[in-house]
Amino acid sequence: FQGGLGSSMLPAYAELFPTQARGQGQGFCLSVGRGLGSLVPTAVGITAKSLSLGKAMGIFAIASYGVAVIATLMFPETAGKDLRQE
Repeated sequence: FQGGLGSSMLPAYAELFPTQARGQGQGFCLSVGRGLGSLVPTAVGITAKSLSLGKAMGIFAIASYGVAVIATLMFPETAGKDLRQE
């Protein structure tokens, strides 16, 4: 799932930004996502003090995928729209 999640983000993000800012918009979104994702290992370690490591990892994996699915469902629909914004 991880490989598919990463490879599907760039085409989806490309449709959200004007033509002149597509590279910057995609880069910003992916960098913010990586930055927030870097907090997950710390959160897993802190949570593993009270739960088992496997449960802590599972909780944060499911939560991370949940955030990705919710964000994707909130994308505006671009089917049939002219994406050559100027």
